Amino acid sequence: RIGHAFSVHYKLQKYLLQCETSDEIITNEAITTLQWDNTQEINQRPRNNSFQDTKQLEQLLQHKYIFGVTSVSAGSSPILHNMRFDYCLVDEAGQVYIFYVKCNKMDKQLTEPQVLGPIRKAQRFILVGDSNQLPPLVKNKIALKNGMNISLFQRLSTANSHCVASLSIQYRMNEDILSLANQLIYKNQMKCATLDVASQSLSISSLDIAQHLDKCQYSQQIREWLRYALDPSKKVVFLNTDKLYPVEDIMPNNEAKTNANEKEAEIVKLCVNGLLECNVKSCQIGVMSPFVAQLKMIEAKLQQIRAPVSPSQQRRFENSIYSQILHNSQGISTNVDQNMLLDTIDRFQGRDCDVIILSLKHTPLDRKVASILHDWRRVNVALTRAKKKLIVIGSEACFLNIALESDKDDGNRKNLIMKHLMLFLAQKYPHNIAQVCF
Repeated sequence: RIGHAFSVHYKLQKYLLQCETSDEIITNEAITTLQWDNTQEINQRPRNNSFQDTKQLEQLLQHKYIFGVTSVSAGSSPILHNMRFDYCLVDEAGQVYIFYVKCNKMDKQLTEPQVLGPIRKAQRFILVGDSNQLPPLVKNKIALKNGMNISLFQRLSTANSHCVASLSIQYRMNEDILSLANQLIYKNQMKCATLDVASQSLSISSLDIAQHLDKCQYSQQIREWLRYALDPSKKVVFLNTDKLYPVEDIMPNNEAKTNANEKEAEIVKLCVNGLLECNVKSCQIGVMSPFVAQLKMIEAKLQQIRAPVSPSQQRRFENSIYSQILHNSQGISTNVDQNMLLDTIDRFQGRDCDVIILSLKHTPLDRKVASILHDWRRVNVALTRAKKKLIVIGSEACFLNIALESDKDDGNRKNLIMKHLMLFLAQKYPHNIAQVCF
């Protein structure tokens, strides 16, 4: 594995070059000074002084046959500078830029090859990805206008269809969850690999659910919809929040002014608490929202029940060896793999969990649906992260009645994707829709 120890998962640390050639990965001084925040990276890095010259390094690398590296490091790492490979395999290629875009204060673009860096080192390259999921994120308007958000994967698959192999067998989600993406995006072309994959569900007994509801002494209204959320036989559940907002409040000028919804955050807390009490492990649960503000509110609610959460801004650090050393030096026993993942839809691409709780934030008070939820590729990512159970929380009325002015309902389900999702849920899973009341 080529890269800095800071960004490499602690389970892969033993494959780092500096770890293979040095017994001491980090000094005691680094342990005592180790700190983490969102703006400052750890200065202490593993250091290696084992090589006398470059020939010794080359001799070691000659006996290595598989190199793991990011697309940026593949083009910039001096270790790989003169190396050539038989194959270059690029995963999540639909998200990789053809060019890495940099913008200075004058808004002038400087470009340098990103995905071209690694593939030029190989005789053959294989790009693996899904053009129906999120493309590269480009915020600069000029770069976006000039097509910088189009990946090499998309360009080549469009221009060279004879070189494309379509993979229609998936090993992640059960049949009920797959039906959403199949109906809305994939035209029923995707299939579950085995019967076990198609039928997988959470191991929760009816007795566990009943005992939890009795223990918490919830109102009858909460018990009804929470039972839906916890029922393992209901593998796709939509919790409709419309009844939480009185009809008199749904006026033209009462639109929500924030990207956070406290009522939905409370629903997420009750669902997570119920799953944990019914013996679902925290590492099996993922909580997702399109909005960072909503995630922060959810995180605050989950802290009330002391749920072990790894917010997105901490997960990279917690998975590194530095976090392990720090906790060990302080006598703290922790396993970050047991933490629940809390993240945005975009950052969830490439990940999955047994249970996904998706908080959409919108209410029937909203007169517009955020443009972020009109991107059918982002919605596709959100619907395909769960393996065994998907819980969607949102306002049915909002998504059925409101659309961006630029959208046209021309029968293509990719247009007005959230509206067609609501319609399909009502048609396919009418008994899996619960009206949320407190």
